[in-house]
Amino acid sequence: MKKIVLKQNCIKDVSGVHNYLSDYLVTLGIPLEKTSSFIIAPAATDIDDPWKLDNMQQGITMLHDALANNEKIYLQPDCDVDGFTSAAIFYSFVKEIAPNASITYKLHSAKDHGIKPDAVPDDCSLVVIPDAGSMQVDEQKELLKRGKKILILDHHEMDDLLKAPFDIRLCIINNQDSKGFSNKYLSGAGIVFMFIRAYVGVYCGGNHGIDEKYMDLAALGIISDMMDTRTLGNNYIIFYGLNNIRNKMFQALLLKQSYSIPDAAHPSKIDVAFYIAPLINGLIRSGEQDEKEALFSAMLSNNDNRVIESEFRGEKRSESVYQYAARIAANAKSRQDNAKKRSSEFLRKKIDELKLNDNKVIAVKLEENELDKLNPTLTGLTAMELVKTYNKPSLVLRKTNIDGKELYCGSGRSKEFDGLSSFMDFIRSTHDADFVEGHGNAFGVWFTEEGYKKFLTDANEKLKNIDFTNETYEVDYWFKNRVNTIMLTDFAKAIKVYGAGIPQPKFAFTVDLDGSAIKRIGPKNNTLRINYNGITFIMFSAEETLDQIKPDEFYEVNIVGRSQINNYMGKESTQIVIDGIELKTTQKKLEETGGENM
Repeated sequence: MKKIVLKQNCIKDVSGVHNYLSDYLVTLGIPLEKTSSFIIAPAATDIDDPWKLDNMQQGITMLHDALANNEKIYLQPDCDVDGFTSAAIFYSFVKEIAPNASITYKLHSAKDHGIKPDAVPDDCSLVVIPDAGSMQVDEQKELLKRGKKILILDHHEMDDLLKAPFDIRLCIINNQDSKGFSNKYLSGAGIVFMFIRAYVGVYCGGNHGIDEKYMDLAALGIISDMMDTRTLGNNYIIFYGLNNIRNKMFQALLLKQSYSIPDAAHPSKIDVAFYIAPLINGLIRSGEQDEKEALFSAMLSNNDNRVIESEFRGEKRSESVYQYAARIAANAKSRQDNAKKRSSEFLRKKIDELKLNDNKVIAVKLEENELDKLNPTLTGLTAMELVKTYNKPSLVLRKTNIDGKELYCGSGRSKEFDGLSSFMDFIRSTHDADFVEGHGNAFGVWFTEEGYKKFLTDANEKLKNIDFTNETYEVDYWFKNRVNTIMLTDFAKAIKVYGAGIPQPKFAFTVDLDGSAIKRIGPKNNTLRINYNGITFIMFSAEETLDQIKPDEFYEVNIVGRSQINNYMGKESTQIVIDGIELKTTQKKLEETGGENM
Protein backbone atom coordinates (compact mmCIF):
# COMPACT_ATOMS: atom_id res chain seq x y z
CA MET A 1 0.00 0.00 0.00
CA LYS A 2 1.06 3.63 -0.42
CA LYS A 3 2.90 5.29 2.44
CA ILE A 4 0.60 6.84 5.08
CA VAL A 5 1.43 10.37 6.17
CA LEU A 6 -0.41 12.38 8.81
CA LYS A 7 -1.19 15.91 7.61
CA GLN A 8 0.55 18.74 9.41
CA ASN A 9 -2.78 20.46 10.08
CA CYS A 10 -4.77 17.46 11.24
CA ILE A 11 -7.96 16.84 13.18
CA LYS A 12 -7.57 17.05 16.93
CA ASP A 13 -8.95 14.24 19.07
CA VAL A 14 -9.40 15.50 22.61
CA SER A 15 -11.56 14.34 25.48
CA GLY A 16 -14.86 16.00 26.33
CA VAL A 17 -17.24 17.97 24.12
CA HIS A 18 -15.51 18.87 20.88
CA ASN A 19 -16.62 20.05 17.45
CA TYR A 20 -14.40 17.97 15.20
CA LEU A 21 -16.01 19.24 12.00
CA SER A 22 -15.49 22.88 12.94
CA ASP A 23 -11.83 22.21 13.71
CA TYR A 24 -11.44 20.42 10.38
CA LEU A 25 -12.82 23.40 8.44
CA VAL A 26 -10.38 25.67 10.27
CA THR A 27 -7.48 23.50 9.07
CA LEU A 28 -8.72 24.16 5.51
CA GLY A 29 -8.48 27.91 5.99
CA ILE A 30 -12.07 28.73 6.94
CA PRO A 31 -12.23 31.23 9.86
CA LEU A 32 -13.58 29.68 13.07
CA GLU A 33 -16.37 32.26 13.32
CA LYS A 34 -17.57 31.26 9.82
CA THR A 35 -17.59 27.48 10.21
CA SER A 36 -21.28 27.58 11.19
CA SER A 37 -22.01 28.94 7.69
CA PHE A 38 -20.87 25.58 6.33
CA ILE A 39 -22.14 23.27 9.08
CA ILE A 40 -25.55 24.84 9.79
CA ALA A 41 -26.47 27.44 7.15
CA PRO A 42 -24.84 30.45 5.45
CA ALA A 43 -25.39 33.89 6.94
CA ALA A 44 -27.18 36.58 4.94
CA THR A 45 -23.91 38.54 4.82
CA ASP A 46 -22.05 35.67 3.13
CA ILE A 47 -23.33 36.28 -0.38
CA ASP A 48 -20.93 38.18 -2.63
CA ASP A 49 -21.64 41.82 -3.46
CA PRO A 50 -22.18 42.03 -7.24
CA TRP A 51 -21.28 45.70 -7.23
CA LYS A 52 -17.67 44.86 -6.45
CA LEU A 53 -17.38 43.39 -9.94
CA ASP A 54 -15.88 45.95 -12.29
CA ASN A 55 -18.13 47.34 -15.05
CA MET A 56 -21.36 46.04 -13.47
CA GLN A 57 -23.30 49.27 -13.96
CA GLN A 58 -22.22 49.46 -17.60
CA GLY A 59 -23.34 45.85 -18.13
CA ILE A 60 -26.81 46.06 -16.62
CA THR A 61 -27.42 49.39 -18.40
CA MET A 62 -26.43 47.75 -21.68
CA LEU A 63 -29.02 44.98 -21.18
CA HIS A 64 -31.71 47.35 -19.89
CA ASP A 65 -31.33 49.68 -22.88
CA ALA A 66 -31.42 46.76 -25.30
CA LEU A 67 -34.68 45.50 -23.79
CA ALA A 68 -36.20 48.99 -23.65
CA ASN A 69 -35.39 49.57 -27.31
CA ASN A 70 -36.56 46.10 -28.44
CA GLU A 71 -33.10 45.28 -29.77
CA LYS A 72 -32.31 41.76 -30.88
CA ILE A 73 -29.97 39.86 -28.57
CA TYR A 74 -27.68 36.98 -29.54
CA LEU A 75 -26.56 34.63 -26.75
CA GLN A 76 -23.61 32.26 -27.13
CA PRO A 77 -23.81 29.21 -24.81
CA ASP A 78 -20.48 27.55 -24.04
CA CYS A 79 -20.13 23.80 -24.41
CA ASP A 80 -19.89 22.47 -20.87
CA VAL A 81 -22.14 22.36 -17.81
CA ASP A 82 -21.03 25.78 -16.57
CA GLY A 83 -21.57 27.18 -20.05
CA PHE A 84 -25.04 25.67 -20.39
CA THR A 85 -26.15 26.82 -16.94
CA SER A 86 -24.67 30.31 -17.45
CA ALA A 87 -26.57 30.77 -20.70
CA ALA A 88 -29.74 29.21 -19.29
CA ILE A 89 -29.78 31.61 -16.33
CA PHE A 90 -29.34 34.63 -18.60
CA TYR A 91 -31.92 33.52 -21.17
CA SER A 92 -34.54 32.49 -18.62
CA PHE A 93 -34.11 35.69 -16.62
CA VAL A 94 -34.48 37.90 -19.70
CA LYS A 95 -37.62 36.04 -20.77
CA GLU A 96 -39.04 36.37 -17.25
CA ILE A 97 -38.63 40.13 -17.02
CA ALA A 98 -39.28 40.79 -20.74
CA PRO A 99 -41.37 37.95 -22.23
CA ASN A 100 -41.42 39.56 -25.68
CA ALA A 101 -37.66 40.08 -25.84
CA SER A 102 -36.00 38.88 -29.04
CA ILE A 103 -33.16 36.64 -27.87
CA THR A 104 -31.64 33.86 -29.97
CA TYR A 105 -28.75 31.47 -29.49
CA LYS A 106 -26.77 28.81 -31.32
CA LEU A 107 -25.09 25.83 -29.67
CA HIS A 108 -21.62 24.87 -30.83
CA SER A 109 -21.61 21.77 -33.00
CA ALA A 110 -18.30 20.63 -31.51
CA LYS A 111 -16.53 21.12 -28.18
CA ASP A 112 -15.68 24.72 -29.01
CA HIS A 113 -15.47 27.61 -26.60
CA GLY A 114 -16.40 31.26 -26.87
CA ILE A 115 -17.91 33.23 -29.69
CA LYS A 116 -17.67 32.58 -33.40
CA PRO A 117 -18.39 35.88 -35.16
CA ASP A 118 -19.76 34.11 -38.25
CA ALA A 119 -22.57 32.66 -36.11
CA VAL A 120 -23.77 36.10 -34.99
CA PRO A 121 -26.82 37.26 -37.00
CA ASP A 122 -26.45 40.56 -38.85
CA ASP A 123 -29.67 41.97 -37.40
CA CYS A 124 -28.76 41.50 -33.72
CA SER A 125 -27.51 44.49 -31.73
CA LEU A 126 -26.25 42.97 -28.48
CA VAL A 127 -23.99 39.90 -28.30
CA VAL A 128 -23.88 38.21 -24.86
CA ILE A 129 -21.06 35.75 -24.10
CA PRO A 130 -21.35 34.03 -20.70
CA ASP A 131 -18.54 31.82 -19.32
CA ALA A 132 -16.14 32.79 -22.13
CA GLY A 133 -14.96 35.59 -24.37
CA SER A 134 -12.55 37.56 -22.17
CA MET A 135 -9.48 36.55 -24.16
CA GLN A 136 -11.09 36.60 -27.62
CA VAL A 137 -9.62 39.98 -28.57
CA ASP A 138 -9.69 39.38 -32.33
CA GLU A 139 -13.32 38.27 -32.19
CA GLN A 140 -14.20 41.28 -30.05
CA LYS A 141 -12.64 43.62 -32.62
CA GLU A 142 -14.47 41.94 -35.48
CA LEU A 143 -17.86 42.20 -33.77
CA LEU A 144 -17.25 45.84 -32.86
CA LYS A 145 -16.32 46.52 -36.46
CA ARG A 146 -19.70 45.07 -37.45
CA GLY A 147 -21.39 47.54 -35.11
CA LYS A 148 -22.30 45.09 -32.33
CA LYS A 149 -22.43 45.75 -28.61
CA ILE A 150 -20.75 43.03 -26.57
CA LEU A 151 -21.49 41.88 -23.00
CA ILE A 152 -19.03 39.31 -21.60
CA LEU A 153 -19.83 37.61 -18.26
CA ASP A 154 -16.79 35.46 -17.57
CA HIS A 155 -14.57 33.98 -14.86
CA HIS A 156 -11.52 32.78 -16.77
CA GLU A 157 -8.09 34.27 -16.21
CA MET A 158 -7.14 37.21 -18.40
CA ASP A 159 -3.71 37.77 -19.92
CA ASP A 160 -2.42 41.28 -19.22
CA LEU A 161 -0.55 41.18 -22.52
CA LEU A 162 -3.78 40.73 -24.48
CA LYS A 163 -5.77 43.88 -23.94
CA ALA A 164 -9.37 44.15 -25.04
CA PRO A 165 -10.03 47.12 -27.34
CA PHE A 166 -11.26 50.19 -25.51
CA ASP A 167 -14.80 50.80 -26.72
CA ILE A 168 -17.90 51.88 -24.83
CA ARG A 169 -19.80 49.17 -26.74
CA LEU A 170 -17.70 46.43 -25.08
CA CYS A 171 -18.35 45.44 -21.45
CA ILE A 172 -16.33 42.69 -19.75
CA ILE A 173 -17.44 41.62 -16.28
CA ASN A 174 -14.88 39.16 -14.96
CA ASN A 175 -14.07 38.37 -11.33
CA GLN A 176 -10.44 37.66 -12.15
CA ASP A 177 -9.99 41.21 -13.43
CA SER A 178 -11.97 42.87 -10.60
CA LYS A 179 -9.57 43.80 -7.79
CA GLY A 180 -12.37 44.63 -5.35
CA PHE A 181 -14.13 41.28 -5.82
CA SER A 182 -12.47 38.76 -3.52
CA ASN A 183 -14.16 35.57 -4.75
CA LYS A 184 -11.90 34.42 -7.56
CA TYR A 185 -13.51 30.96 -7.50
CA LEU A 186 -16.90 31.94 -8.87
CA SER A 187 -17.77 30.10 -12.08
CA GLY A 188 -19.42 31.52 -15.18
CA ALA A 189 -22.86 30.62 -13.85
CA GLY A 190 -21.98 32.43 -10.63
CA ILE A 191 -20.96 35.56 -12.54
CA VAL A 192 -24.23 35.53 -14.48
CA PHE A 193 -26.11 35.12 -11.20
CA MET A 194 -24.24 38.15 -9.79
CA PHE A 195 -25.20 40.08 -12.94
CA ILE A 196 -28.92 39.36 -12.71
CA ARG A 197 -28.83 40.06 -8.97
CA ALA A 198 -27.42 43.52 -9.65
CA TYR A 199 -29.97 44.05 -12.43
CA VAL A 200 -32.85 43.12 -10.10
CA GLY A 201 -31.53 45.50 -7.46
CA VAL A 202 -31.72 48.45 -9.86
CA TYR A 203 -34.44 47.68 -12.39
CA CYS A 204 -36.77 45.25 -10.58
CA GLY A 205 -37.27 47.11 -7.32
CA GLY A 206 -34.79 44.99 -5.41
CA ASN A 207 -37.13 41.96 -5.52
CA HIS A 208 -34.46 39.31 -5.07
CA GLY A 209 -37.08 36.59 -5.20
CA ILE A 210 -36.61 36.94 -8.97
CA ASP A 211 -32.88 36.24 -9.12
CA GLU A 212 -32.78 33.73 -6.25
CA LYS A 213 -34.90 31.22 -8.16
CA TYR A 214 -31.87 30.75 -10.45
CA MET A 215 -29.50 29.79 -7.63
CA ASP A 216 -30.06 26.11 -8.39
CA LEU A 217 -28.54 26.46 -11.87
CA ALA A 218 -25.77 28.68 -10.49
CA ALA A 219 -24.96 25.98 -7.91
CA LEU A 220 -24.88 23.33 -10.64
CA GLY A 221 -22.46 25.43 -12.69
CA ILE A 222 -20.15 26.19 -9.76
CA ILE A 223 -19.98 22.54 -8.66
CA SER A 224 -19.54 21.15 -12.17
CA ASP A 225 -16.65 23.54 -12.87
CA MET A 226 -14.90 22.29 -9.71
CA MET A 227 -14.78 25.74 -8.15
CA ASP A 228 -13.48 25.99 -4.59
CA THR A 229 -16.47 25.72 -2.24
CA ARG A 230 -14.63 27.19 0.78
CA THR A 231 -15.51 30.71 -0.34
CA LEU A 232 -18.47 32.14 1.53
CA GLY A 233 -20.16 33.32 -1.68
CA ASN A 234 -19.95 29.92 -3.37
CA ASN A 235 -21.14 28.19 -0.22
CA TYR A 236 -24.14 30.54 -0.03
CA ILE A 237 -25.24 29.91 -3.62
CA ILE A 238 -24.71 26.16 -3.37
CA PHE A 239 -26.46 25.76 -0.02
CA TYR A 240 -29.63 27.64 -0.97
CA GLY A 241 -29.53 26.53 -4.59
CA LEU A 242 -29.43 22.81 -3.78
CA ASN A 243 -32.06 23.19 -1.09
CA ASN A 244 -34.46 24.94 -3.48
CA ILE A 245 -34.19 23.20 -6.84
CA ARG A 246 -36.83 24.68 -9.12
CA ASN A 247 -35.47 24.03 -12.60
CA LYS A 248 -37.42 21.08 -14.01
CA MET A 249 -34.52 19.87 -16.15
CA PHE A 250 -32.29 19.75 -13.08
CA GLN A 251 -35.05 17.89 -11.21
CA ALA A 252 -35.41 15.36 -14.04
CA LEU A 253 -31.68 14.62 -14.03
CA LEU A 254 -31.76 14.07 -10.27
CA LEU A 255 -34.73 11.75 -10.62
CA LYS A 256 -32.93 9.83 -13.37
CA GLN A 257 -30.01 9.29 -10.99
CA SER A 258 -32.11 8.67 -7.87
CA TYR A 259 -30.77 5.12 -7.51
CA SER A 260 -27.36 6.69 -6.73
CA ILE A 261 -28.54 9.79 -4.84
CA PRO A 262 -30.08 9.16 -1.40
CA ASP A 263 -32.12 12.40 -1.34
CA ALA A 264 -32.80 13.61 -4.87
CA ALA A 265 -34.76 16.63 -3.59
CA HIS A 266 -31.77 17.83 -1.56
CA PRO A 267 -28.60 16.52 -3.21
CA SER A 268 -25.13 17.06 -1.84
CA LYS A 269 -22.27 18.68 -3.74
CA ILE A 270 -20.77 15.21 -4.17
CA ASP A 271 -24.05 13.93 -5.66
CA VAL A 272 -24.09 16.74 -8.22
CA ALA A 273 -20.40 16.40 -9.09
CA PHE A 274 -20.49 12.62 -9.52
CA TYR A 275 -23.96 11.92 -10.90
CA ILE A 276 -25.43 15.05 -12.53
CA ALA A 277 -22.58 17.03 -14.11
CA PRO A 278 -21.23 13.92 -15.91
CA LEU A 279 -24.64 13.29 -17.52
CA ILE A 280 -24.77 16.78 -19.00
CA ASN A 281 -21.12 16.72 -20.07
CA GLY A 282 -21.63 13.27 -21.55
CA LEU A 283 -24.43 14.55 -23.75
CA ILE A 284 -22.48 17.66 -24.76
CA ARG A 285 -19.46 15.56 -25.75
CA SER A 286 -21.11 12.46 -27.21
CA GLY A 287 -24.67 13.45 -28.07
CA GLU A 288 -26.10 14.38 -31.45
CA GLN A 289 -26.75 18.05 -32.10
CA ASP A 290 -30.53 17.65 -31.76
CA GLU A 291 -30.01 15.89 -28.41
CA LYS A 292 -27.89 18.78 -27.10
CA GLU A 293 -30.56 21.18 -28.31
CA ALA A 294 -33.23 19.19 -26.46
CA LEU A 295 -31.40 19.30 -23.14
CA PHE A 296 -30.46 22.98 -23.33
CA SER A 297 -33.96 23.95 -24.43
CA ALA A 298 -35.41 22.03 -21.47
CA MET A 299 -33.17 24.03 -19.11
CA LEU A 300 -34.67 27.29 -20.35
CA SER A 301 -38.27 26.87 -19.30
CA ASN A 302 -40.34 25.21 -16.60
CA ASN A 303 -43.47 25.65 -18.71
CA ASP A 304 -42.79 23.30 -21.60
CA ASN A 305 -45.76 20.92 -21.47
CA ARG A 306 -45.02 19.00 -24.64
CA VAL A 307 -45.21 15.21 -24.51
CA ILE A 308 -42.74 13.19 -26.59
CA GLU A 309 -43.98 9.86 -27.93
CA SER A 310 -41.59 7.05 -28.83
CA GLU A 311 -41.41 3.28 -28.99
CA PHE A 312 -39.04 1.08 -27.01
CA ARG A 313 -38.86 -2.68 -27.49
CA GLY A 314 -42.33 -2.71 -28.98
CA GLU A 315 -43.85 -0.64 -26.18
CA LYS A 316 -45.12 2.91 -26.71
CA ARG A 317 -43.57 5.46 -24.41
CA SER A 318 -44.75 8.96 -23.44
CA GLU A 319 -42.33 11.35 -21.77
CA SER A 320 -42.18 15.00 -20.80
CA VAL A 321 -39.45 17.02 -22.50
CA TYR A 322 -37.53 16.90 -19.21
CA GLN A 323 -37.78 13.12 -18.88
CA TYR A 324 -36.78 12.72 -22.52
CA ALA A 325 -33.71 14.95 -22.15
CA ALA A 326 -32.64 13.17 -18.95
CA ARG A 327 -32.93 9.77 -20.66
CA ILE A 328 -30.93 10.74 -23.73
CA ALA A 329 -28.30 12.31 -21.47
CA ALA A 330 -27.91 9.01 -19.62
CA ASN A 331 -27.66 7.14 -22.92
CA ALA A 332 -25.04 9.56 -24.24
CA LYS A 333 -23.03 9.19 -21.03
CA SER A 334 -23.05 5.41 -21.51
CA ARG A 335 -21.81 5.80 -25.10
CA GLN A 336 -19.13 8.19 -23.91
CA ASP A 337 -17.91 5.76 -21.24
CA ASN A 338 -17.54 2.99 -23.82
CA ALA A 339 -15.69 5.27 -26.24
CA LYS A 340 -13.42 6.54 -23.47
CA LYS A 341 -12.55 2.98 -22.48
CA ARG A 342 -11.58 2.07 -26.08
CA SER A 343 -9.53 5.24 -26.53
CA SER A 344 -7.74 4.82 -23.20
CA GLU A 345 -6.78 1.24 -24.07
CA PHE A 346 -5.34 2.41 -27.40
CA LEU A 347 -3.34 5.21 -25.77
CA ARG A 348 -1.98 2.98 -23.01
CA LYS A 349 -0.77 0.50 -25.62
CA LYS A 350 0.97 3.26 -27.55
CA ILE A 351 2.53 4.70 -24.37
CA ASP A 352 3.89 1.30 -23.41
CA GLU A 353 5.22 0.55 -26.92
CA LEU A 354 7.02 3.91 -27.20
CA LYS A 355 8.10 3.82 -23.53
CA LEU A 356 6.61 7.26 -22.97
CA ASN A 357 6.26 6.45 -19.28
CA ASP A 358 10.02 6.85 -19.04
CA ASN A 359 9.41 10.63 -19.20
CA LYS A 360 8.49 12.73 -16.17
CA VAL A 361 5.14 13.55 -17.79
CA ILE A 362 2.95 11.46 -20.06
CA ALA A 363 2.70 13.22 -23.43
CA VAL A 364 1.16 11.13 -26.20
CA LYS A 365 0.57 12.34 -29.77
CA LEU A 366 -1.98 11.06 -32.25
CA GLU A 367 -0.81 11.30 -35.85
CA GLU A 368 -3.09 11.76 -38.86
CA ASN A 369 -3.65 8.02 -39.33
CA GLU A 370 -4.63 7.63 -35.66
CA LEU A 371 -7.11 10.47 -35.23
CA ASP A 372 -10.11 8.15 -35.51
CA LYS A 373 -8.95 6.34 -32.36
CA LEU A 374 -10.07 9.24 -30.18
CA ASN A 375 -13.12 11.45 -30.44
CA PRO A 376 -11.77 15.01 -30.01
CA THR A 377 -14.49 15.76 -27.48
CA LEU A 378 -13.03 13.06 -25.18
CA THR A 379 -9.44 14.31 -25.20
CA GLY A 380 -9.58 15.76 -21.68
CA LEU A 381 -11.33 12.72 -20.24
CA THR A 382 -8.79 10.30 -21.68
CA ALA A 383 -5.94 12.51 -20.42
CA MET A 384 -7.44 12.19 -16.93
CA GLU A 385 -7.58 8.41 -17.33
CA LEU A 386 -3.85 8.46 -18.06
CA VAL A 387 -3.25 10.47 -14.88
CA LYS A 388 -5.04 7.73 -12.95
CA THR A 389 -3.11 4.95 -14.70
CA TYR A 390 0.43 6.37 -14.56
CA ASN A 391 0.09 8.82 -11.65
CA LYS A 392 1.77 11.54 -13.69
CA PRO A 393 0.68 14.80 -15.33
CA SER A 394 -0.61 13.88 -18.78
CA LEU A 395 -1.06 15.43 -22.23
CA VAL A 396 -3.13 13.97 -25.06
CA LEU A 397 -2.43 15.72 -28.36
CA ARG A 398 -3.90 15.41 -31.87
CA LYS A 399 -2.14 16.45 -35.08
CA THR A 400 -4.02 19.49 -36.34
CA ASN A 401 -3.62 22.07 -39.09
CA ILE A 402 -4.45 25.61 -37.98
CA ASP A 403 -4.12 28.37 -40.57
CA GLY A 404 -1.68 26.28 -42.55
CA LYS A 405 0.49 25.52 -39.52
CA GLU A 406 0.94 21.97 -38.29
CA LEU A 407 0.33 21.74 -34.55
CA TYR A 408 -0.33 19.12 -31.92
CA CYS A 409 -3.41 20.32 -30.04
CA GLY A 410 -5.17 18.74 -27.12
CA SER A 411 -5.70 18.68 -23.40
CA GLY A 412 -3.60 18.56 -20.27
CA ARG A 413 -4.74 17.00 -17.03
CA SER A 414 -3.10 16.46 -13.67
CA LYS A 415 -3.71 16.40 -9.96
CA GLU A 416 -1.81 18.32 -7.31
CA PHE A 417 1.56 16.67 -6.67
CA ASP A 418 4.09 17.63 -4.04
CA GLY A 419 6.26 20.08 -5.97
CA LEU A 420 3.83 20.52 -8.86
CA SER A 421 0.55 22.14 -7.89
CA SER A 422 -0.37 23.52 -11.36
CA PHE A 423 0.58 21.62 -14.52
CA MET A 424 -0.67 24.52 -16.69
CA ASP A 425 1.59 27.04 -14.92
CA PHE A 426 4.52 24.68 -15.31
CA ILE A 427 3.99 24.44 -19.08
CA ARG A 428 3.71 28.22 -19.29
CA SER A 429 7.02 28.57 -17.42
CA THR A 430 8.82 26.54 -20.11
CA HIS A 431 7.57 28.80 -22.95
CA ASP A 432 7.48 25.67 -25.13
CA ALA A 433 3.76 25.72 -25.98
CA ASP A 434 2.17 27.96 -28.60
CA PHE A 435 -1.00 28.13 -26.51
CA VAL A 436 -2.05 27.02 -23.04
CA GLU A 437 -5.26 28.23 -21.39
CA GLY A 438 -7.71 26.92 -18.81
CA HIS A 439 -7.46 25.89 -15.18
CA GLY A 440 -4.39 24.78 -13.26
CA ASN A 441 -4.78 21.06 -13.87
CA ALA A 442 -7.38 21.00 -16.67
CA PHE A 443 -6.58 23.02 -19.77
CA GLY A 444 -6.11 23.17 -23.52
CA VAL A 445 -2.65 23.26 -25.07
CA TRP A 446 -0.97 23.53 -28.51
CA PHE A 447 2.59 22.55 -29.45
CA THR A 448 4.62 22.59 -32.63
CA GLU A 449 6.64 19.43 -33.26
CA GLU A 450 9.76 21.25 -32.08
CA GLY A 451 7.97 22.71 -29.05
CA TYR A 452 6.72 19.26 -28.07
CA LYS A 453 10.23 17.76 -28.18
CA LYS A 454 11.71 20.67 -26.26
CA PHE A 455 8.96 20.45 -23.65
CA LEU A 456 9.75 16.79 -22.95
CA THR A 457 13.41 17.68 -22.49
CA ASP A 458 12.57 20.61 -20.22
CA ALA A 459 10.05 18.61 -18.18
CA ASN A 460 12.49 15.74 -17.66
CA GLU A 461 15.11 18.18 -16.40
CA LYS A 462 12.96 20.53 -14.31
CA LEU A 463 10.87 17.76 -12.71
CA LYS A 464 13.72 15.30 -12.18
CA ASN A 465 13.53 15.59 -8.39
CA ILE A 466 9.81 14.78 -8.21
CA ASP A 467 9.11 11.09 -7.66
CA PHE A 468 5.62 10.59 -9.07
CA THR A 469 5.71 6.87 -8.24
CA ASN A 470 6.24 7.51 -4.52
CA GLU A 471 2.58 8.01 -3.65
CA THR A 472 1.36 8.69 -0.16
CA TYR A 473 -1.98 8.77 1.60
CA GLU A 474 -2.26 12.07 3.44
CA VAL A 475 -4.68 11.39 6.27
CA ASP A 476 -6.41 13.71 8.70
CA TYR A 477 -6.27 11.36 11.68
CA TRP A 478 -4.57 8.05 12.44
CA PHE A 479 -6.18 5.60 14.87
CA LYS A 480 -3.99 2.86 16.31
CA ASN A 481 -5.81 -0.09 17.87
CA ARG A 482 -8.73 2.18 18.78
CA VAL A 483 -11.45 4.23 17.11
CA ASN A 484 -13.37 7.34 18.10
CA THR A 485 -16.93 6.48 17.08
CA ILE A 486 -18.24 9.97 17.86
CA MET A 487 -15.65 11.61 15.62
CA LEU A 488 -16.22 9.19 12.74
CA THR A 489 -20.00 9.52 12.97
CA ASP A 490 -19.83 13.33 13.06
CA PHE A 491 -17.83 13.37 9.84
CA ALA A 492 -20.04 10.75 8.22
CA LYS A 493 -23.15 12.84 8.84
CA ALA A 494 -21.53 15.95 7.34
CA ILE A 495 -21.67 14.67 3.75
CA LYS A 496 -23.30 17.87 2.44
CA VAL A 497 -20.39 19.98 3.66
CA TYR A 498 -17.86 18.29 1.38
CA GLY A 499 -16.96 19.50 -2.10
CA ALA A 500 -14.09 21.05 -4.05
CA GLY A 501 -11.70 22.51 -1.49
CA ILE A 502 -13.45 20.68 1.36
CA PRO A 503 -12.64 17.02 0.74
CA GLN A 504 -14.03 14.21 2.82
CA PRO A 505 -11.47 13.60 5.58
CA LYS A 506 -9.29 10.55 5.18
CA PHE A 507 -8.62 8.38 8.21
CA ALA A 508 -5.91 5.80 8.80
CA PHE A 509 -6.40 2.82 11.08
CA THR A 510 -3.85 0.34 12.37
CA VAL A 511 -5.58 -2.62 14.01
CA ASP A 512 -4.56 -6.13 15.01
CA LEU A 513 -6.92 -8.87 13.85
CA ASP A 514 -6.97 -12.57 13.26
CA GLY A 515 -7.85 -13.75 9.78
CA SER A 516 -11.31 -14.98 10.77
CA ALA A 517 -12.34 -11.37 11.54
CA ILE A 518 -11.88 -10.38 7.88
CA LYS A 519 -15.07 -11.52 6.16
CA ARG A 520 -15.83 -12.22 2.49
CA ILE A 521 -19.40 -11.15 1.67
CA GLY A 522 -21.64 -9.94 -1.13
CA PRO A 523 -23.42 -11.57 -4.09
CA LYS A 524 -20.08 -12.05 -5.88
CA ASN A 525 -18.27 -13.00 -2.68
CA ASN A 526 -15.70 -10.27 -3.38
CA THR A 527 -16.58 -7.63 -0.78
CA LEU A 528 -14.36 -7.35 2.28
CA ARG A 529 -15.91 -6.52 5.66
CA ILE A 530 -14.38 -6.00 9.08
CA ASN A 531 -16.30 -5.15 12.25
CA TYR A 532 -14.11 -3.42 14.79
CA ASN A 533 -15.21 -1.61 17.98
CA GLY A 534 -18.65 -0.78 16.62
CA ILE A 535 -17.43 0.43 13.20
CA THR A 536 -17.85 -1.53 9.98
CA PHE A 537 -15.03 -1.38 7.42
CA ILE A 538 -16.07 -2.21 3.86
CA MET A 539 -14.16 -2.63 0.60
CA PHE A 540 -15.72 -3.55 -2.73
CA SER A 541 -14.03 -5.62 -5.48
CA ALA A 542 -11.42 -6.74 -2.97
CA GLU A 543 -10.56 -10.14 -4.47
CA GLU A 544 -6.80 -9.55 -4.42
CA THR A 545 -6.77 -8.75 -0.69
CA LEU A 546 -9.27 -11.44 0.27
CA ASP A 547 -7.21 -14.11 -1.48
CA GLN A 548 -4.32 -13.34 0.89
CA ILE A 549 -6.32 -14.00 4.05
CA LYS A 550 -5.72 -17.13 6.10
CA PRO A 551 -8.27 -17.56 8.93
CA ASP A 552 -5.71 -18.96 11.41
CA GLU A 553 -3.15 -16.16 10.87
CA PHE A 554 -2.83 -12.94 12.90
CA TYR A 555 -2.47 -9.65 11.03
CA GLU A 556 -1.51 -6.05 11.60
CA VAL A 557 -3.91 -4.29 9.25
CA ASN A 558 -3.34 -0.77 7.92
CA ILE A 559 -6.45 0.82 6.45
CA VAL A 560 -7.12 4.20 4.82
CA GLY A 561 -10.73 5.20 4.23
CA ARG A 562 -13.59 7.67 4.48
CA SER A 563 -16.40 7.69 7.00
CA GLN A 564 -20.01 7.52 5.81
CA ILE A 565 -23.47 6.61 7.05
CA ASN A 566 -24.87 3.32 5.86
CA ASN A 567 -28.66 3.14 5.82
CA TYR A 568 -29.88 -0.45 5.64
CA MET A 569 -33.51 -1.37 6.22
CA GLY A 570 -34.06 1.98 7.93
CA LYS A 571 -31.20 1.45 10.37
CA GLU A 572 -28.26 3.85 10.23
CA SER A 573 -24.72 2.85 11.12
CA THR A 574 -21.27 4.35 10.64
CA GLN A 575 -18.97 2.60 8.24
CA ILE A 576 -15.55 3.21 6.71
CA VAL A 577 -15.29 2.85 2.94
CA ILE A 578 -11.77 1.52 2.39
CA ASP A 579 -9.55 3.28 -0.17
CA GLY A 580 -6.44 1.23 0.62
CA ILE A 581 -5.53 -1.74 2.80
CA GLU A 582 -2.30 -3.52 3.75
CA LEU A 583 -1.93 -6.70 5.79
CA LYS A 584 1.18 -7.86 7.62
CA THR A 585 1.33 -11.19 9.42
CA THR A 586 2.15 -10.92 13.11
CA GLN A 587 2.49 -13.22 16.09
CA LYS A 588 0.55 -10.89 18.38
CA LYS A 589 -2.69 -12.16 19.78
CA LEU A 590 -5.77 -10.03 20.09
CA GLU A 591 -5.89 -10.41 23.85
CA GLU A 592 -2.48 -8.75 24.06
CA THR A 593 -3.39 -5.78 21.88
CA GLY A 594 -6.88 -5.06 23.14
CA GLY A 595 -8.36 -5.51 19.69
CA GLU A 596 -11.93 -6.65 19.25
CA ASN A 597 -12.69 -9.64 17.07
CA MET A 598 -16.31 -9.90 15.85
